[in-house]
Amino acid sequence: AVRVSLVTDGTDFLMEAHNPTGKELVCAFAGAPGFAPLKGYRKELRIAPYSSVKEKLPSVPGTVKLEPMK
Repeated sequence: AVRVSLVTDGTDFLMEAHNPTGKELVCAFAGAPGFAPLKGYRKELRIAPYSSVKEKLPSVPGTVKLEPMK
């Protein structure tokens, strides 16, 4: 099983996927249905045993709005 974290980076996202197993894993990642910022995102990644991969995921233009905290 792959462990995934996804955080915002401005209007884009950073994903890190970690393979805690002793075997190479091939995983398909896709934006969730209805989540406009990652609409159409789909990628297959190979993750070596006991390692992680990092990917920058650009958001669909105009779908993420940055606002100062109140």
